[in-house]
Amino acid sequence: MMSRLLDTHIFIALLEGRFDDLPAAVRQEVKACDDTLNLSVASLWEIAIKWRIGKLPLRTLAAGPSGGG
Repeated sequence: MMSRLLDTHIFIALLEGRFDDLPAAVRQEVKACDDTLNLSVASLWEIAIKWRIGKLPLRTLAAGPSGGG
């Protein structure tokens, strides 16, 4: 069993569907993790704060590549 704790910016890239934009070593680690990818509650807190003050425009998969709906 192998699990990984994701960094905030890696989680955001995965959330936005930008897996191919990540460095090769990071992509390899994520692919190699056959069990669990973890995210710290602190990362969620960081995302919420930055989004709320306008420093983190999120583009989600649900919104599509253009950010439209």
